[in-house]
Amino acid sequence: MRIQTSLLHALVLILAYSLNAAPISELIVVDQLGYRPASDKWFMIAVPVTGQNAGQGRPPASEVQIRRTSDLAVIQSISLLRWSNGAVHSSSGDRVWQGEFSNLRSPGTYHIYDPANDVQSFDFDIREDAYNSILTASTKSYYYQRSGTAITPEYGEQWTHGPAHIANQLASRMFDNSLGGIQPESTALDITGGWYDAGDYRKYTSWMAEIIWDLGTAYEWWPSVFGDQSGIPESGNGTPDILDEIMWEIQWMLKMQRSDGALYSGVFVIRRDQGFGNGVGDPSTEDRPYYYANISTSATASGAASFAIASRLLAPFESSWPGASARLREAAIRAWQFLANHPSPIHYDHSGFDNADANKNAGAELRLRVLAAAELFRLTGDTAYRDWFDQYQAHPSTSDGSHNPIINGYFESGGSFDLQRAMITYCQSAGATPSITAAIRQSLDEGVRRQTYGQRHNDPYKCFMWDGHYTWSSNGLKAQWAMIALWAAKLQTNPGMTGTYLALAEEYLHYYHGRNPLGWTFITQAQRFGADKPITQIYHGWFHDGTKWDTNPAPGILAGGPNQYFSPDSSYRGIISPPQNQPPMKSYKDWNASWPENSWSVTENSTGYQSRYTFLLAAFASGPTTPPQPSGDPSRVPLYRFHRADNNSHFFTASEAEKSNVIATMSATYALEGISHHVLAGATPHAMPVYRLYNRISGSHFYTMTVSERDSVLSDMPDVFSLEGIAFHALAGPVSGALPVYRFYASRTASHFFTISEAEKQYVQNNVPESVLRYEGIAWWAFP
Repeated sequence: MRIQTSLLHALVLILAYSLNAAPISELIVVDQLGYRPASDKWFMIAVPVTGQNAGQGRPPASEVQIRRTSDLAVIQSISLLRWSNGAVHSSSGDRVWQGEFSNLRSPGTYHIYDPANDVQSFDFDIREDAYNSILTASTKSYYYQRSGTAITPEYGEQWTHGPAHIANQLASRMFDNSLGGIQPESTALDITGGWYDAGDYRKYTSWMAEIIWDLGTAYEWWPSVFGDQSGIPESGNGTPDILDEIMWEIQWMLKMQRSDGALYSGVFVIRRDQGFGNGVGDPSTEDRPYYYANISTSATASGAASFAIASRLLAPFESSWPGASARLREAAIRAWQFLANHPSPIHYDHSGFDNADANKNAGAELRLRVLAAAELFRLTGDTAYRDWFDQYQAHPSTSDGSHNPIINGYFESGGSFDLQRAMITYCQSAGATPSITAAIRQSLDEGVRRQTYGQRHNDPYKCFMWDGHYTWSSNGLKAQWAMIALWAAKLQTNPGMTGTYLALAEEYLHYYHGRNPLGWTFITQAQRFGADKPITQIYHGWFHDGTKWDTNPAPGILAGGPNQYFSPDSSYRGIISPPQNQPPMKSYKDWNASWPENSWSVTENSTGYQSRYTFLLAAFASGPTTPPQPSGDPSRVPLYRFHRADNNSHFFTASEAEKSNVIATMSATYALEGISHHVLAGATPHAMPVYRLYNRISGSHFYTMTVSERDSVLSDMPDVFSLEGIAFHALAGPVSGALPVYRFYASRTASHFFTISEAEKQYVQNNVPESVLRYEGIAWWAFP
């Protein structure tokens, strides 16, 4: 009886809601996936003046309501702000009213109601984990891009295909027109695996470093939001699925590396070959032969950076990936050696291939080399890489057009992005040159102040981007405006603005989830995650127009975005509006037609757009999502910190016996300050040794995890330093529960100060002169 009464009550409530709910207006735009309780929360109401929805809507009431969806209770009344005194926003063609409800933090499902027009927005949630499911889906989208495998129902749900691009890639030959075309059978290689670059079935090496950097850095900065249960074949192996997915690509890149370190440029088809499917529909049915392109220095630089990143991140996961970290380290060094031996660009001959040219111009290639140098310096500590970075990071030849972050004095949201990624890596590397890290930090902060922060009032949808960026790949470019703000927040370029920078970045995330002039959520199957207006089509070979997946593509995939420069093939002899003849932000259509309409420059996906969106999601997902912990780690032990007053240095020890001896015999010199953090007592595949050197002159100690730094100090100053051995073990990268340990250099005693406390780090940076304690980056990872 109780069950029947409850059911009847629920039905009554549903009926009451359906009778009283107002019609939906797509002109009241919200983040359809939701908002976090503590975040800034804005919605917009538009009256379109130009563009595909012009003439719809009327001005809203001066005060609108937030209503709880379950019972239509009015939770708040909100006074609207008329953007720019009612001016039409040229990028969208809209007059816009803005409303804020940041003070509403109670979890629940709500909507905005406009009493003047008796309309409401789509529902949205307020909850801490608003972006967790979409983050998992975005990460898993790379599984659907896998080549050289079947996508099975166990992992792919309804989106499946048989083994794809295996038979025609197990023994593929090189194609090089400069050498006569298809090369002899002696050049045959197994080139299976890797990711399809985008909506076609080609695979590139030259473009991978930025993607590996985005995904790897997202994991490194926010490890707690990445789990091991996203539903890929490797799930449950003890390694975060995002790292397993990275390794799917990395293992293919290793196949593309020659013994001398150079990398081949990609796997493509040639124009003359036509076969069944021709890249349309189920990828397992395509039978065209694939060839690999000759080596290039762009591909080699991309490989060097990618291998170095993966080596560092896999170090704690030896049990899942035995020997992988060491192999990747060696592969990265070999790739760099090839670059060092070939300082001028080497391009492959692209003629005859049916795909985009994977060669990079000299400036773009040099920027990739700078990224590789930064990653190798961070991985190895070898100062040769640091010196190379220092020489070229502000070199005019690295400019993208006319922009170099150091020469111009500011980071840019569009150009030079590989170079800027390199600079972020460098600033996190122990032993980096202080004057250069200071210049980078200043340039980064200035870039955010000029752009993400400086332009914040110039877009009523709170996600400003230059009109020129609404082009092919606009959704990827949009994320970069948020990324530079996230970088500045992470590096604490201006501690007083950190909260503001984070809030600005989050505003850009809402754009992808429906808070834009068309109300589209630009992610496939977004209705699974709460969206009411998800895109239904992307340009993709598998989910091609006319196939059974036409309007039902796999979930979590980001579309390319509005493109004001779109035009169909000249043979089309007509206008396709939209996306043509629209304001920049409305130059979008939900369709996937191929030639001659050529929808790919609007709706095609890309692993590059996806990595930037994933980075942005990770910053605002909630943790933990039970990220994996490497198995077999030894017991954690406290690392004790002593202060020596006479020279203002610090001494660290993980030995209980040594701690007791110092307290008993040297209490006049050393004062115990307590436990600094917890480290690992013994050697395992997950722990790396931290070496302790004794300074005979100052009586202080020098600690380093880097073998090359240890050896350099001992060889350069043999009369000053002596090696005392391994002090303890720590982690080279993040795992569940681990935090970064920051390193400051004390020039007076040639020693270091270490802290795991973010607050203490900020206090030192804000109050202690660099001449006394100079920040050098992350020394290792440990436990609080």
